[in-house]
Order: sequence, then C-alpha cells, then structure tokens
Amino acid sequence: MNIYKTQKSILKEIVFVIKNNLILKNNVINIALVGSFQTKEAIKNYSDLDILFILKSDRFGEINPEVISSLKKMAERLNRHGIEISFLSHTVFEFRHYVDAEYLIHYSWGKVFYGSKKYFSGLFDKIIRAKNFNDKNRKRLIRYNIPHARFNLLRKYISWNDFSETGLRKLLKLYIDGTIEICEWILIYKKIFLKNKRDILKRFISECKDWENAELLSEIIETRKIMANMKINRKKTDLLIQKLTKLINYCNKKVYE
Repeated sequence: MNIYKTQKSILKEIVFVIKNNLILKNNVINIALVGSFQTKEAIKNYSDLDILFILKSDRFGEINPEVISSLKKMAERLNRHGIEISFLSHTVFEFRHYVDAEYLIHYSWGKVFYGSKKYFSGLFDKIIRAKNFNDKNRKRLIRYNIPHARFNLLRKYISWNDFSETGLRKLLKLYIDGTIEICEWILIYKKIFLKNKRDILKRFISECKDWENAELLSEIIETRKIMANMKINRKKTDLLIQKLTKLINYCNKKVYE
C-alpha cells in the first residue's frame, strides 16, 4: 500500500461526502491536511492522517450535534482504508479563545483542500496577531506546555497496564511523538519555527550542545521509522522511555534556567 496514494483517495472521498451532505456542506468552512502527511514524513503503520476541519458554531463555540454525528460516521467509513485518521475539528471560537498560538502556527501551514485558501490564511494571520505572540508570552506559554506535557506522559507511563506488544507499541509511540514536540518547544522558545521532525531534532542538537546524548535524537528517528515492524518488549520499552524522560527533563530545565 502506497500511503500517499491512499491519502489522496481519502481526501477526495472527504470532499465528495461534504459536497453531498447538506448538513456538512452548510457547516464546514475549511478542511486542510496537517501533520506528517502534509510534511511528507508519514510512516506506514505509524503515522496518523491528521485532517483539520474548521466548523461553524454559535457564538459560544457550540457545534450542531448533527454535524458531529455526520463527521463521526464519515471517520468510521474512512477507517476501511487502513490508515489511522484523526479529525481535528475546531471552530473559530476555539482558535480565538482556546488554541495556543504555537498550534495555530502549525495549523496555518496546513494544505487546504476544501474551502477558500484566502480565508484560511487570513483567519490564522489575524488570530495569531491578536494573541500577541511576542517573546514574553511565547516563553511563558512554553514554560507551561513542557511541564504539562511531561506530567501527561508520566501519568500515562505510570498507569499503563497493557503490556502486550500492541500496547507497548502505542505507549512508545506516545512518548516518541511527545518528546519530539517538547524538543520543538525548546526551538520555539528560541524563536525557531520548523515544520519537519527530522529538521527539528537536527536543529535541537546544534542549539543544545550541552545535551549529553546526541545519539538519542538519531535513535528517535530510527525507532519511529521501523517501529511498526520491530519486536517490542517491556524491558526495551522501559529503557527507551527512561532515555526520553531524561531528554524531557533536560528540556524542562532549559526553559527555567
């Protein structure tokens, strides 16, 4: 299976469903491809297909329940393609009042395949400016995001009880993706914005020369690449998560120095 051919088929099917469903047609403003498929870093049996939906809502951000139901049915139907699909369904209300500026910047890089591209780019430009993403606010946000992400990862690890090979693979994927995101926050803290995961880790090494285990960044990329086919056991999983935890702790210290 060529995952990028499958991705194109999925996007075409989404557009077809939207155009032929009156509820969705009247409530979906934009749809854009984001994440590793958009940056051409997707890995078979590892990467999710992340699709951003911008939906209409009332002035409090509430979405018509029929829209939610229709999107759920479409997502269930698309699962037959064999790719894990994540519908990132947001309203303009959420962009203005909830979503971090850092995430908005990532969303703004999305490849629009439904709705007006001009509206999409103008919306994000306007909201990011309104959030006043200056040096002070950016650093304060990251000082919150890194320890919060660390807490969530540790919580998952401590309470994890599925030690089957599939369960361990899910846990390791969660940690690898979370660690890459935390490394990216360190770069954003320094006002460096990059799209590709490999570029993020490569730049992290050059920016953080006092990090003692540069080989771990290569190990992260390699493990991500082969994880779907590699043999995973609890001992190896624990060992790699301990290494990743040291890197996460290092990142946390860097923003509080």
